[in-house]
Amino acid sequence: MNRPNPRSRSLARVIAATATALALAFAVDAAAQAPGAGAGDPGAMIARMLQSAKAALNLDTSQQLAWDNAVSASKAAHQAIRANRQKVRDAVQVELAKPQPDLAAVAALADDVAQQNRAQHINARNQWLALYAMLSPDQKTIVRDGIAARLSRLDAFRERMRARLHGPG
Repeated sequence: MNRPNPRSRSLARVIAATATALALAFAVDAAAQAPGAGAGDPGAMIARMLQSAKAALNLDTSQQLAWDNAVSASKAAHQAIRANRQKVRDAVQVELAKPQPDLAAVAALADDVAQQNRAQHINARNQWLALYAMLSPDQKTIVRDGIAARLSRLDAFRERMRARLHGPG
């Protein structure tokens, strides 16, 4: 009867633990990079549209103040999210340096960071939505048309990528 070599079992455990840690690290890193909502988030799209259409909007003084608040909130959120992402990466590195990493602790930290990042994202988005609420009907038309054009370009891009990856039809 062939018995497995204890050394090969130990090596297999090390390989399995390493693979698990790497998979978790990649999953945590991907989750930490996402600020909570993707490119399809309507609030984020409105923020991008407002930024690209600022000159055409001819903002009044109160709208400009709201604009400045939204830009500040976006910058603060971006910095906080980047710091949170680094905190998760650092925790993963610390745990991977241990003989028996506490992957549950890393996962808990990643969950906490994801909630913090989501709150940062929502705050920044709400600032942009507050600015949008202050716009006149003509200014809102500019934003609406810009969002429609952006969606059209996005749909065309997706169609080109689908055709490239899956062929025509």
